Amino acid sequence: MILMKEKPSIFQIEKLQAIGLQLCYKSHDLSLLILLPEDIHGLDQLEKAATCEQLKEWTSTDMMEPYDVKLHLSKFKMEETYNPKSSLSSMRMSDAFYRGKADLSGMSAERHLFLSNISHKSFVEINKQGTEVVAGIGSEVGFRVRLPSIEFNADHPLLFFIRNNKTNSILFYGRFCCP
Repeated sequence: MILMKEKPSIFQIEKLQAIGLQLCYKSHDLSLLILLPEDIHGLDQLEKAATCEQLKEWTSTDMMEPYDVKLHLSKFKMEETYNPKSSLSSMRMSDAFYRGKADLSGMSAERHLFLSNISHKSFVEINKQGTEVVAGIGSEVGFRVRLPSIEFNADHPLLFFIRNNKTNSILFYGRFCCP
């Protein structure tokens, strides 16, 4: 487990009974966002609701507050390789894989180019030194109660995101099921 004490931002997702944590990287251009359901079996419901639009709403500056946090987070490493050929073909990119049909003239003047193979590899590691991520290719009124400090114990399945804070774009999205 990683145990650290700093003042990251915390946000509550009351409808889904979950808590979120934002850890900014040194430059503050990127953040690691962790969504932790209160119920250890609540990951599926949280994942279904965690659209880009919802994530932007949950992590807006008026929804987050800095807290003194004791963070307990398992060190982990995940790696996966995918072959996206069938997905790309279903998105009407199938011509790119056939010698006589491919038109890659925007990339090269050579007219006989086509995609013979394609793969995508993703890698993420979170440890005491930080995070390494590599990837190629009606109204309701409520109020929040401010607590003096929080213990964020990520000892059950969670979602995590790497976000570019300037563009509010999700660069990486992962699901960690075995802390």
